[in-house]
Amino acid sequence: QNSAEWSGGSALPAAFASIKFLDAESLSSLRSDLLSTPDLQNRVGPDFSLRRGVYRDFAHGLIWNQPEGFWRIAVGQQARVSNQEANLFIEEAAQGVFGLLLIEPSAALTAPAYHRLVIQSVFAGLDPKELKTHALQIDGQSGMQTTGAKETDGLKLDYRVTSWVFEGHAFQFHLWGIPEVMRAAAGALDAAITGFRLPGKSLRAEITRNQTHSDFRFGYRFTPPGEGWSKADLTPPELRSIGQVLDWKKGNKHILLVSVCALEPGQDRKWFINLASQIMRQRMAGVGITAPTRTDLEHAGIHWDHLSWRGAGKADALLATRDKTFHAIMSASDFFIGLDPQKVVAGFSFLD
Repeated sequence: QNSAEWSGGSALPAAFASIKFLDAESLSSLRSDLLSTPDLQNRVGPDFSLRRGVYRDFAHGLIWNQPEGFWRIAVGQQARVSNQEANLFIEEAAQGVFGLLLIEPSAALTAPAYHRLVIQSVFAGLDPKELKTHALQIDGQSGMQTTGAKETDGLKLDYRVTSWVFEGHAFQFHLWGIPEVMRAAAGALDAAITGFRLPGKSLRAEITRNQTHSDFRFGYRFTPPGEGWSKADLTPPELRSIGQVLDWKKGNKHILLVSVCALEPGQDRKWFINLASQIMRQRMAGVGITAPTRTDLEHAGIHWDHLSWRGAGKADALLATRDKTFHAIMSASDFFIGLDPQKVVAGFSFLD
């Protein structure tokens, strides 16, 4: 529209007239459809992962399960945009409540002593009589929760502040929103708090038993075909924060597993195929491969691109994308007989 039309206001009524709100039945159906799809807010860091609504903090032995609802989740550096010390920042977009998880060394403090320090900081200047505090359990560990209201930038907000101490770490979890929203969202807030699990030191990013490797950071399990394989981590330093390269070797045969959680601009499927090809050239220069042929393969419920090189040696690469994470299974040998890619990929499955 030109400036005259806008200044006259003729465009605004027409624009607003085109907006229609869903009726209750349509809104309920849309909500059900959205909640039934996998959560695509996925991210991997050096010591954490967020996948399909589950946040795993391997450094502090903590798991948080996202409750039902429309939660926006920020972890790692993204969480620290909201608070420079945050490990996790959440927002229930449909209801308008917010949450923040902070973790620090417990410094030998007991749970009650730590909670007093947290409350003094959060509710500084308020009369303690205006606050309500009670004990609660966080996955079997003793914790405390305080509710109260305070004014922030001229806006009155209700807060729920929960804290606990476990295995040398002190945790504080804040939930807040305007009072009427906090009352309406009480069930979602309860679910957010009970969503914590504390496996502690037993929570491992990777576990290899016998020939089977389980990777909880990237969400897969792999067993190479047959016995006698050795495993090495070949992850380049520049890739380690978001990716991993593992090499299984048996005689002249190699199987490489590459996983990359790509959330940065420019990291699309083509970028990953180029990365996988580069790794293949660097790690298996003696295979003598030529330009690959390309076919399709279905495995573990998803589509894989099968790239096959045949020359002085034999090499195969199976490439797939799931939960914004790229996976590649690459095998090669310096003899043409090589490895059967169907048997190699058969050992791969997803953990969730």
